[in-house]
Amino acid sequence: MRIRKLSGFAVLTVIAIGVSACGTASSSSSTSSSTAKSASTKTPYKIGVIFDTSGPGASLGSAETRGAQLMIDKINASGGVNGHQIDATFADGTSQPDRAVQLAQQMISAGDVAILGPSLAASCEAVRPLIEQAGVTEYCLSGAPFTWSPHFFATDFDPVTNLGTLPAYWMKEHGYTKAACIATSDASGDAYSKSFAATAPKQGVSIVDTEQFQSGATSVATQLTNVRSSGAQAIYGCVSGSNLATIINGMQSLGMNQPVWSGTGAASYAVANLVKNNLPSGGIYSLGTYIVVPNEIPANLPGGAAIKSYVASYKAKYNEAPDELGANAADAVSLISNALGHGATNGSAIATFLQNLHGFQGLNSVYSFSATNHRGTTPPGLVIQFTPQGSFKIVEKLNVAAALGS
Repeated sequence: MRIRKLSGFAVLTVIAIGVSACGTASSSSSTSSSTAKSASTKTPYKIGVIFDTSGPGASLGSAETRGAQLMIDKINASGGVNGHQIDATFADGTSQPDRAVQLAQQMISAGDVAILGPSLAASCEAVRPLIEQAGVTEYCLSGAPFTWSPHFFATDFDPVTNLGTLPAYWMKEHGYTKAACIATSDASGDAYSKSFAATAPKQGVSIVDTEQFQSGATSVATQLTNVRSSGAQAIYGCVSGSNLATIINGMQSLGMNQPVWSGTGAASYAVANLVKNNLPSGGIYSLGTYIVVPNEIPANLPGGAAIKSYVASYKAKYNEAPDELGANAADAVSLISNALGHGATNGSAIATFLQNLHGFQGLNSVYSFSATNHRGTTPPGLVIQFTPQGSFKIVEKLNVAAALGS
């Protein structure tokens, strides 16, 4: 069975019944709950949100929190999901798998039917056994490679394509045949480095050096010295979050100016502002979506109006521009809410609904899931460049079909 629905931002008009006003969030030392007040007496739908707003993943989790909060507030202010408010408990996973497990246990015990997050692959995997045993849907916000299990879904694009094939294809197209990968020694770093190692040779790119460092380290001078000696023409920052700034700052100190390909998990406005004063002359590039460059949206782009509406609402609420990370979280909220709005009101029903959902227009992609694909996205192949203003610009669009056929 396939279920076909419309856009993520348009889902508000599909599932919202009644009128409500946005409420205020209450908080404790570990969590905060956001539930808009409503005239409806229907029982709220409870979901848990574990994003890493501290530790090395903070730049990811902070953006994800804002995107999810914006979407939840909009749904609740429009009457909720068929009159049911979304009662979302937000918690900081602290970039630590053990903490994520503790929080997930609390959320499952509280009756949450779905958990959004965590932000990092290691934490997502740590939580997975709990949600499978409890029959609660987990929508992980990491783009790392995963095997699929009944209740486990993940955001972003196919990791081998996004983290390996397309970066290597970009290097080949620009004449860089020798590359170095500098990765964090965790699940996220492994995802980047292994995907790149598996695909670079197919694109005619030799990996002349691979270095590792602990996530959150403040210096990678030794690793970069080795990279400089390797003769690498391009550097792949196989990292997420603020770890990219550690690499870029180190390169500036050593006078290294090779072009840098950034892991998608570091292509956020938070990180762009950290590195804007130390950009190598070769530039920093990554894959992106139109969320970060709404002024460059083609007039006929499907979902373009929804993207512009989201960007405008985000700027109005947070006084800053959104990035792909926040839009991933907003899409996750839309997808879970769409399932709830169509009668899938427990974890297993939500998972079944999502697995059969096809053609859902989100902010970052059109989502089409299956039993063998719990990510459901198609990469647009947009290459973005970090700018001295702490923002991004589109510099080219890769031929994804040609890259995959290489």
